[in-house]
Amino acid sequence: MSKDAPAPTLTSWVPVSVSLTYALGEFTLFSWEFSGRAHRQHFTTATVYSQLPDPPVDDDPTTDFFFYPVYPIAFTPEPVVSRGGWLLYTPYTFTNYYVDVERVGTFGAYLNGFSSKSRSTLQRKVKKFTAAGGGHLTWSSFTRVEDVDRFLALAGAVSATTYQERLLDVGLPRSSQFAARAKALAASGEMLGYILFLNDDAVAYMFCSCADGIATYSYVGYDPKVRELSAGTVLQYLVLKSLFDEPRIRIFDFGEGEGAQKKFFATDGQTCAKTYVFRRTPDRVARVHLHYRLNRFVAATGHVLDSWGIKSRVRKFVRQIG
Repeated sequence: MSKDAPAPTLTSWVPVSVSLTYALGEFTLFSWEFSGRAHRQHFTTATVYSQLPDPPVDDDPTTDFFFYPVYPIAFTPEPVVSRGGWLLYTPYTFTNYYVDVERVGTFGAYLNGFSSKSRSTLQRKVKKFTAAGGGHLTWSSFTRVEDVDRFLALAGAVSATTYQERLLDVGLPRSSQFAARAKALAASGEMLGYILFLNDDAVAYMFCSCADGIATYSYVGYDPKVRELSAGTVLQYLVLKSLFDEPRIRIFDFGEGEGAQKKFFATDGQTCAKTYVFRRTPDRVARVHLHYRLNRFVAATGHVLDSWGIKSRVRKFVRQIG
């Protein structure tokens, strides 16, 4: 049964810089960047919300933005809400999928949770990829500070081939700031990087952060030239297999967003939302409404294309020309 979650105090918040991306389908137009404080409690340990959250109780007049990145809900939030001097923007809700490593216990028990058909399909993909590599299945993990530069070079080369980076600008970051962050995570034992190879060439990558026993995948991609070999699926299989042997890992969190592969590999899912809380100004009201209406237009267009039976073909064409 859901409860009203209390507004956390400022001690529950951490500094954050985030952005809203304005896009037409898979073409990014521009982004709006801003900074403030984010509430970082993991959704699997939070009380389920039955209403929109508030800014923290101990209001800081110097902060004009608070962010709830992912929180569990048992209601359907209004997208744009004014509350006092604040503007609350919840652009969408989603199912956050995860693997409960601690509850399941072993990788064998995890595999037994699949249907026999799904388990057979998964193992067949692994065998097919192995055969394409001459009978060798080669992959590496990168967790140390001295590993970071090599990981970023290999993963960055793969990311550059993906449509996510070419069209959506959401591939693996290349900035010196991200490299410094990755090294800081590695220094504290909180970086998990993985590369899958095919005949000595990197073809898929995954970058995760790890804190409080929760591994969260943040960036993932594979070279589209090996799409038929299901490189992304194979790497996900290998990563999960390894994490069941990591005593410190209790949850693998697939992160925000839904997808067939996330749902396939997950043991659990929770309906969640993300909410941006701004001090209300005319400029911010205009920016939020533009973002909301642009997203509605894109969604409506997608529904029309889907009803015509051409949405997947249009998406495929856009990714090819991108």
